[in-house]
Amino acid sequence: MLELGHIVYYVRDLSASLRFYTDAVGLKLGGKIFNGRGAILTGGSTHHELLLIEVGNADGPLTGKRIGLY
Repeated sequence: MLELGHIVYYVRDLSASLRFYTDAVGLKLGGKIFNGRGAILTGGSTHHELLLIEVGNADGPLTGKRIGLY
């Protein structure tokens, strides 16, 4: 991956999503936020290019917590 803009994803499983974005995509974990339910990842261009927020089995995407692109 060469570059990524600032993207936020609501995810069901933060640990699984972190494995994918670090192992397969090559991003680096910059830190965790929201009491461990969020993670910031960077490709090195900025403080963070991707923010993952775990919402578990919440339905979506129309209102409130939801799975997918924010």
